[in-house]
Amino acid sequence: MIGQQIVTVLAVVVGAAMSFLGTFTIERHRRKADRSRRWSELQLQAYSKHLVNAQRVVAIVRTMVLGGVPTVEDSRRLQKELEDAHMERNISVECVRLLATPAIVEAAYLLNRSVWQLQDFARGELAWDEQVWRQRYENFGACLFEFEKAIRAELRIPGEIPYPPRPPEWFFRRRT
Repeated sequence: MIGQQIVTVLAVVVGAAMSFLGTFTIERHRRKADRSRRWSELQLQAYSKHLVNAQRVVAIVRTMVLGGVPTVEDSRRLQKELEDAHMERNISVECVRLLATPAIVEAAYLLNRSVWQLQDFARGELAWDEQVWRQRYENFGACLFEFEKAIRAELRIPGEIPYPPRPPEWFFRRRT
């Protein structure tokens, strides 16, 4: 009789231990999956913000360089917008550096370098040359695409994205 009670107690203890271990393992896996999902969301936000900030800087530079002769007021406003956008891009690349793999950080650096090269025109460090502008703008597009590809690979987003179409010729010409 005591033997049966001991077996019963042992069965209950073993059952409780197995139940605890099973629940613990499932909860641990769930917490790990939740953490991974939150981490991916943080990464995607940082990467998206940097993409937008880089494109914003280039859009302002393009307006400054190709937009024709602005008024003094417009020139000051655009310069202020460029400074603000440049600062936002600097902040966003730091977030990318904190959250990203080395491959994405390298792609972000190349993207930044291509943006700086376009900014040379807006800062007056380069005289207008349509061919140089075109080459630098196309390099920016290629770096943007590589950054996007690196992000998709890191976040395991399935499928290939096509290379963006080349802008029309008027896109590269300076308005007078």
